[in-house]
Amino acid sequence: MELGPALEAATQAARDAGDLLRADFHRPRGPRGADDKADADLEAEELIRGRLRDAFPGWSYLGEETGRAGGQPGAPLWLVDPNDGTRDYLKGRRGSAVSIGLLHEGRPVLG
Repeated sequence: MELGPALEAATQAARDAGDLLRADFHRPRGPRGADDKADADLEAEELIRGRLRDAFPGWSYLGEETGRAGGQPGAPLWLVDPNDGTRDYLKGRRGSAVSIGLLHEGRPVLG
């Protein structure tokens, strides 16, 4: 399995989602959301999901916010947490991360 295109797509999706999260974090009143859910989490995951599904339409997807989107049987599986560290993010603490991984035949190959 050639991972170069997957790495490029995941990296760009993570950067773009990070830009979205950073902009929300630096709002004058801080990030939107409450408890363990930031509004930007869903927005970031929708961005990531759209990019990865467009680039690899036959692959499966599992995200913390949006759940599973099917792919072909035996297809690689994207695993996504769009804002790993939401609680601290909502409290104005730095250090959250966009997490994207890829499983192929049940084994981690990228992330």
